[in-house]
Amino acid sequence: MNALVSAVAAALLACSSADAAPSTIHVTMTYLERFGLPRGTRYSATLLELRDDESVELSTAVRATEGEQPPLRLTLEYEPQAVHPRSRYRIDATIEFRTEVLFRGSASLADPLPDAVRLTMRRVP
Repeated sequence: MNALVSAVAAALLACSSADAAPSTIHVTMTYLERFGLPRGTRYSATLLELRDDESVELSTAVRATEGEQPPLRLTLEYEPQAVHPRSRYRIDATIEFRTEVLFRGSASLADPLPDAVRLTMRRVP
């Protein structure tokens, strides 16, 4: 009987951790230039795990502006079990119009990952 109770408890624990809600990072992008974004500008942010020879994408969010201006906000969702204590992480962000990248920014992160990141974007020449 104890073995059955233990097996059921282990199965419930496995189900609850598999159904865990994703964690989020709220990304705010701004820039210092006096520059209004044209309608339809797209902005994106990507959470990357940095490895020795590659980077692995954990989450990406993309939005189009509908006349809004900085600060621009996105939310990245990621699975907490995908984050490893000894790994390095980075958020890369871009603001682009049509096919031209206007601004780019990034931030290095460590585990535990923060709930919010503010990026000052740099104009791409």
